[in-house]
Amino acid sequence: MRIPLALALPILLLASGQALADWNANASMHAEAIGKSFPFDCAAGGATEAAVYGSDPYTTDSPVCMAAVHAGKITAAAGGRVTIQIRKGAASFKGSSRNGVRTHDWGA
Repeated sequence: MRIPLALALPILLLASGQALADWNANASMHAEAIGKSFPFDCAAGGATEAAVYGSDPYTTDSPVCMAAVHAGKITAAAGGRVTIQIRKGAASFKGSSRNGVRTHDWGA
């Protein structure tokens, strides 16, 4: 079982604010904090090539900023602050293509 984040523990992405962080950062370090929320600052001009798993929710090991672009919460050009929420684990995640980012399936 993988943990989703509206990311392998689900996390919910909510947009707001400004930016300045690493586009490879994921939420793995928060995987056990189910129900808690964490802000991530995504720098303007971010890259969108890393592997992202799922589509609302995403896995916690997916890059948060790229998942936020996929979800339509920010753009790679402008960046911004997103807040994630860790959710209870899931057996699988379905990928899709949105906002210039292709995400992958994970699990069953």
